[in-house]
Amino acid sequence: MRCALVLVALLLSSGVPATAQSRSDCPTAADAQNGIRLTRASPLFDMTLQRRGSFVTEDRTMVRDGKRRRVKTTYLHGLIPTERREGRQVITQKLGNSQTSFVRNGRVRKWSSPIEITVGNQAFGTGTVKLRPAGKARWTGNGCSYDVTRVIVSTEISGRPTSHFEYYYAPALGISLGGYSLGRDGRMRTSNILPERIARR
Repeated sequence: MRCALVLVALLLSSGVPATAQSRSDCPTAADAQNGIRLTRASPLFDMTLQRRGSFVTEDRTMVRDGKRRRVKTTYLHGLIPTERREGRQVITQKLGNSQTSFVRNGRVRKWSSPIEITVGNQAFGTGTVKLRPAGKARWTGNGCSYDVTRVIVSTEISGRPTSHFEYYYAPALGISLGGYSLGRDGRMRTSNILPERIARR
């Protein structure tokens, strides 16, 4: 059960030293279909993102509790997790709002949906997920730089504290370049999940 709780926390929250490279080596939106790799040396963070239509799949290797783990996650528009797998454990987040076009032409608009979360075949809880743009920023690493939209995703599950995550969504790529876990107030950054390096797979 502890493993399931950790996976659900990751679902809701949903890091190699940088070296210089030419701009022509920096990934573009076209590369997202074949895969874009984001990495960080410490703590270990190594993941590949692939975009398929409205969905982005993430294959991440990381260290948690002193152990190397591999987690695969599917996101709607790279922002709302819908499924997460670690080993044989599967966490699913079903969305009740069928109107999911909250990203258009690179612009993110405010959106919300009822959710149902299941762990394997068992119901875990119900609640609401809310998404809102929160300003602009810029991500830079190993000679590449991208304008990003800061997007706050807040998830409320009955009987549990609301979780908040700040994504760095890069419209030029159509994926998120990591972000920050936020405190219960939805504003204070509590942990950094940003990569140091970006490359084509």
